[in-house]
Amino acid sequence: MKQVTLNIKDDKYNFFLELVKNLDFVASVETETRSKKEVLKGLEDAVKEVKEIKKGRKKSVPLSDFLNEL
Repeated sequence: MKQVTLNIKDDKYNFFLELVKNLDFVASVETETRSKKEVLKGLEDAVKEVKEIKKGRKKSVPLSDFLNEL
């Protein structure tokens, strides 16, 4: 089985997904919908949180507790 990665214009994205989902020879459709803006916002929030922890304004979570949640 082969895999393809495509860049689709935002205004045609939903149409393309619907089209691909209806092809009987496509096994699965995985989508990644996070935009660059959303990723950057997430990183910005993470940096702010680290700064708050370093200043003592926010409590950190031990790594072992974090890993146990996964």
